[in-house]
Amino acid sequence: MRAIVLWLSLLSFATAFAGSKTPFRDLDRDIRSAQSPSDVQKALDRHPEALALDPQLNGSIDPKRLKAMVKARAIAEGGANAPETADPSERAKSLKKSVAYVDSGETNDSNWFGKAMERASKLFKKDQQEARNIRIRPPNISGATAIFNVIMWAIILGGVVAFIWFVATRFRWVWKKKVKAGGGMLADDEPDRTADEWLSEAERLRAQGKLREAIRCMYLAILVRLDDYNVARLIRTETNWEHYRRIVKSAKCPTGLDFQDVTRRFDWAWYGYRVRGPEDLDHFIAFYTQLMVQLKEKSAS
Repeated sequence: MRAIVLWLSLLSFATAFAGSKTPFRDLDRDIRSAQSPSDVQKALDRHPEALALDPQLNGSIDPKRLKAMVKARAIAEGGANAPETADPSERAKSLKKSVAYVDSGETNDSNWFGKAMERASKLFKKDQQEARNIRIRPPNISGATAIFNVIMWAIILGGVVAFIWFVATRFRWVWKKKVKAGGGMLADDEPDRTADEWLSEAERLRAQGKLREAIRCMYLAILVRLDDYNVARLIRTETNWEHYRRIVKSAKCPTGLDFQDVTRRFDWAWYGYRVRGPEDLDHFIAFYTQLMVQLKEKSAS
């Protein structure tokens, strides 16, 4: 539509200036020699008749575009001197084919493909720039990390609990062992023996020179005999002094025997490792012999 309007305007210019007046051709010759925008404006000022015919020609237009517009009007003006029988549409076509003809409006509209390619190029460059700006984010492993942390803490806690249990049971076993060795008369794994068996064990240990162990066997033989005659029961976990207190409180306790002295001597030999020689063992043998005499007499009476 704009092209048609342009053709009609060009034809009207040609018709208007079919005579000898050629304001646009004169302006074209003057404006081609202009070297600066001020020169272009001066050329326009020198040709007011051209500006009166076409008010679109003014100094606010880009100089190159202005020169092209003036050139197109000059060509149209020159074509007005052609014969009257010439077809106006043919003259317009020839004008459009001229290499000197430039119409910025039509060129901008007709160059839609170039603009489309330019827009596509800008969009492509923008996409490339956005793609370069995209940072590769690591996968969201917050859930996996939480599970891993829970497992690690569970392992650590389990290790701590196992260590505490090991230490507690170990020291409890050692403590029990010390209690048994230092307080209880018999260990849990030590078999029960009769008085005669303890006497035989004491004799065997004496032959091996183990007087301390033999004294213990003699003292245990004394306690077993007191249990046999229901004076005081032998309790494996009780100490020698706990047995002594129950013996002296018993109604069946034999008289004339110093249970405190024999208990103290056992304490010195077994817990204090104070054994002077075979005479210490002989003292326990003599005490056992006196004890048996009294127990039998009480039992007979």
